[in-house]
Amino acid sequence: MNTGLLFAGITALLWGSLPILLKNLLGTLDPYTLTWCRLIVTAGALMLLQRGGQGRVVLRQVPGRTWWWLLAGVISLTANYVFYLLALDHLAPSATQVLTQLSPVFLLIGGMLVLGERFSPRQWAGFGLLLAGLALFFNNRYSELFSSDSDLTRGLPLSAVGALSWAIYALIQKQLQRQLPTNFVLMVCFLGGAIGLLPLSRPSELAGLDGGRLLLLGLCILMTLVSYLCFAATLGRLAASRFSVVMALTPLITVAGSLSWARFFPQLFAPEPLNGLSLVGAAMVVSGSAMAALGARRS
Repeated sequence: MNTGLLFAGITALLWGSLPILLKNLLGTLDPYTLTWCRLIVTAGALMLLQRGGQGRVVLRQVPGRTWWWLLAGVISLTANYVFYLLALDHLAPSATQVLTQLSPVFLLIGGMLVLGERFSPRQWAGFGLLLAGLALFFNNRYSELFSSDSDLTRGLPLSAVGALSWAIYALIQKQLQRQLPTNFVLMVCFLGGAIGLLPLSRPSELAGLDGGRLLLLGLCILMTLVSYLCFAATLGRLAASRFSVVMALTPLITVAGSLSWARFFPQLFAPEPLNGLSLVGAAMVVSGSAMAALGARRS
């Protein structure tokens, strides 16, 4: 259990910090190219682990039906990466991360539909608290919500699709982990996503990056690899509800990082339009997500 919590904590810390760095890169690279870079390099690292014997799999021994599950994992994980960055291109990092808390809600709904689980009263209360927190978080941007052409109205649906895609991938990962080693599943998903995105990406843009941007891109790629290895390791060591509670902390990590990094490095990170009610709303979103996760019925 302690090891699972450690992996979950590392995952939350990395996922909470990543959007701040990625937002800085989006002004230079488009979402498809940035996603392709993260996927292809991470896939290469996982292929080295595969050759090294960690989670080695003989391809011809993988059952045909399992390949369909792997294809679904490729599509859902790639969709999550792309839609997350498309949303981040319109929204601030903290707003995107707060909206990502819809992922555990979708995951719980998926468990209800696929596994026959039921929402307990505490879960419904947590879901209501999460929605109320979202309303408070965007309290100073309601005029944009009712505008047909604003960054907020464009980013919200993109973020929701990204959250749904992640929940689908998490369910698929849990299913595949019973049959295949974690490293192999991740390798196939990252490599398949990189191949699928190649026609939409522009790798030639990398030649125009200066040293600082290349360093930032490398850091994002490293954080992507480590976070998903920790995420996969957590699924095998920690109950899904407990992991969801730890993951719920990621918006607070992003909010704290956005405020502090903008203060100390104003030339790199722009300040976000957050007021007191926004911070209260973020805390309510985290609390609601945690309540929904902990309120699951135990068999």
